[in-house]
Amino acid sequence: MEPGSFWTALIWAIVPMLLLLAAIWWVDRYEKEPLRLLGLALVFGGVLAPAITYALDRAFDIATSLSSQQIVPEPSLGVGTPLVEEVVRGLAILAVFLLVRFEIDDLLDGLVYGGIVGLGFGAAANFVGIWNTPSLGSDTDSSLYTSLISQLNHVFYGAVIGLALAAVRRREFPILLGAIWWVDRYEKEPLRLLGLALLFGGLLAPAIAYALDRAFDIATSLSSQQIVPEPSLGIGTPLVEEVVRGLAILAVFLLVRFEIDDLLDGLVYGGIVGLGFGAAANFVGIWNTPSL
Repeated sequence: MEPGSFWTALIWAIVPMLLLLAAIWWVDRYEKEPLRLLGLALVFGGVLAPAITYALDRAFDIATSLSSQQIVPEPSLGVGTPLVEEVVRGLAILAVFLLVRFEIDDLLDGLVYGGIVGLGFGAAANFVGIWNTPSLGSDTDSSLYTSLISQLNHVFYGAVIGLALAAVRRREFPILLGAIWWVDRYEKEPLRLLGLALLFGGLLAPAIAYALDRAFDIATSLSSQQIVPEPSLGIGTPLVEEVVRGLAILAVFLLVRFEIDDLLDGLVYGGIVGLGFGAAANFVGIWNTPSL
């Protein structure tokens, strides 16, 4: 099974999508949203938003998740590269929210609809990206494994946007700034606990991930921002840091468990850990990258 094949692309797009869809369905098990509306969100995320993004990709040569999983020419990269698909996906989620606004009763509804849109977008990105990727002549390719994690990213981003829009819908805050401190302004978490989460995310987790990177030659976000040798790539490549970061979040949750009262608290602490990890990854990766 290798990139460039229609059936490979279809399988690696559909199977992860079904598994993640089952997870979202389970999260929403107590007050299920109508199937026709979830289907609408999936169509917006899996057809409409990717079609617009793909058109922009081709028209303006802006690389997105719907580009092939290969080296992208530097002129195609820039501030528009990550923003194009996020704006399009965000507008798709907003359109869905306007259509199903009377069904948005709480933050969980926003998380579900946003996650479904992100799920559809991720499946489409996997399909197009893998199908357009030239085969290197091997049975498997690292980009296939990486696509599994990228689909999780699409679901996460969509869910966060949906969560924020649901909060706006309920008028829990007047404007959307995206800052964690602003999101948590009504019932502030103790600064010492947020600092603890930042310490776990910005120092402990990156130190462990970096040690594993160097010890086992597993490329992570803490590797230099350059071409990584093929032997360093594989299913462990995206999973190592996700597992380490997940364990760091779990450790923080165990330490601050008496402060976790609702979904928003979980979002804040998890976000702080991820924020610290991202900052550390940027610092180490950019510092270790040789200048061209």
